[in-house]
Amino acid sequence: MNNKLRITQVGILAMGFGLAGSAVAAGFPFFSAETRMRVGRHTSTPSVSNTTHNTNFANATTALQNDSGSNDVACNLTLSRLDTMTFSDGTDIVDTDAEYTDTRDNDVNSYATIVTEVNYCEGMGSFAGCGSPQGGAKGFLVEQDNAISAAGGILYAHEFGHTAGLGHDNTGNQIMDPDAVTTADVKVTTATVCNTFRRPFVTTCPTGTGLSGPAICSPSLSRTALPPAPEEVAGSDTTLLSDETDFTAVPIEDLAQGLIVDSIPHEVESFYGQDDVDVLVAMLSTVAERRYKRTIVTLIGLISDGSVEDVFAIQDYMGSKNAHVSAAMFALGYLVNRTGSDVALDILLGAFEEGDARTSNAAMRGLAVSGDAVARLALTNVSATVADSARRKKLQFAIQENKVMAEIGLHAYYSHR
Repeated sequence: MNNKLRITQVGILAMGFGLAGSAVAAGFPFFSAETRMRVGRHTSTPSVSNTTHNTNFANATTALQNDSGSNDVACNLTLSRLDTMTFSDGTDIVDTDAEYTDTRDNDVNSYATIVTEVNYCEGMGSFAGCGSPQGGAKGFLVEQDNAISAAGGILYAHEFGHTAGLGHDNTGNQIMDPDAVTTADVKVTTATVCNTFRRPFVTTCPTGTGLSGPAICSPSLSRTALPPAPEEVAGSDTTLLSDETDFTAVPIEDLAQGLIVDSIPHEVESFYGQDDVDVLVAMLSTVAERRYKRTIVTLIGLISDGSVEDVFAIQDYMGSKNAHVSAAMFALGYLVNRTGSDVALDILLGAFEEGDARTSNAAMRGLAVSGDAVARLALTNVSATVADSARRKKLQFAIQENKVMAEIGLHAYYSHR
């Protein structure tokens, strides 16, 4: 159990109710609870207004508290913003496990942390956010572009759920859905899952910085049962379900208009074909929202047969205004990994060796997930000569992940989430 948390259990006979044998005594979420958390933003990341944060927490609360019918319970928890601060330690573009930890555990002790890009979440990829059930209640990251999206509230709730101790739940439209999250993913499947969301934190809300742990509090401790600690929940079959999703009844257009949160839907290759890729390529020019184009280009990389036309479609997208270049480079890397596309590899190598710093770093990510030996050699050669220590660490991590990809393959690499 995380020793930074002071866990308090409220007697279930409070308010004079005799509850033995009742639904409340069994852990059904009857009494209200509230959790407030500090929002932090890296100084290099574009701002997100407090109004937007408040809206996201309100939408997260609505999703938790509403019972939408089948496979859903009303979870009486309110999520809200404690305060907002900025920080400059860590990084605004997260590429490695060390950068994830350093940025999450920042100097202002934020719990919900906004950054420019999340390119690592227990594996490399282009993610909307990242929170870890194994990491304990230390906070989560959210990509700025997705914090301001319509699904921002579901994203906040999803990542908070991980830090409270929940794994993914693929039973349909769950807040903890492992794949492309949309505004329709509003369900909490059982009272057990709800009580994990309702994990109590310290009762006195902290102020200022220099804290011993992240700024999060539960001023209302009207709990019906003490939720399990994260390490206990993460190993429980009742709350951590298989990430393998059946996409048989999901049109590719619907999947494409969701946020890839913290799990790459690697299994889509088994459910969609080249006709679906043609639809995705067309959507690159018709869908306006940048965040959905990130999902679209990722899916092309995971489904395409590696045709030259598809590779060039990704390259053309990278040259468009406000393109999510990192996602496109990852997609090219997936094509090299899955299909052995020499054209995709040449584009990655050219961008890595000749592009500006941001483009080169994005190509580095694609070369990493390619698992390709030529890509690994290029990464190694540059790593041996680069003077900047921060970039060298990124390169060394990319080399490491490239080796893992080569050894276990793309599907095994992403199956652990």
